[in-house]
Amino acid sequence: MNTNTKNHPVIMIITFLAIIFFSTLPSIQPDMGIQNSDKFFHGLAYFILALSIILSFDQLKYMILFMVIGLLLSISLEFLQEMIPRRHFSVFDMLANGIGLFLGSMVGLVFKKTLHGLLEKLKLMKFFNGTSKNP
Repeated sequence: MNTNTKNHPVIMIITFLAIIFFSTLPSIQPDMGIQNSDKFFHGLAYFILALSIILSFDQLKYMILFMVIGLLLSISLEFLQEMIPRRHFSVFDMLANGIGLFLGSMVGLVFKKTLHGLLEKLKLMKFFNGTSKNP
């Protein structure tokens, strides 16, 4: 899947920092009137993190490395929240984070593969139309 492109992990870094920031604030959970609605936000945050990781790297080893870092961050922040006012440790939060990472990585990989395929087709189209010298 190596496309020899220059990677820009800025969004990934911002996402990591945003997760750390919001996870260490005293409870800021919006009231949606739905019990355990915070699990949605946990999953969404880590879904976005996974997408940003997948789109930041071309090499699978770096994607896996940062996914593991994201999972370790999730676990660490849950334990840390036990010491933060109006926050508490929750295995279900960690589960939501893990599901978000998994789903985000799957969507990111499919998106990246589809995009890569489209770009390759465009290169071939340019070649066959005579606008490019090599495929």
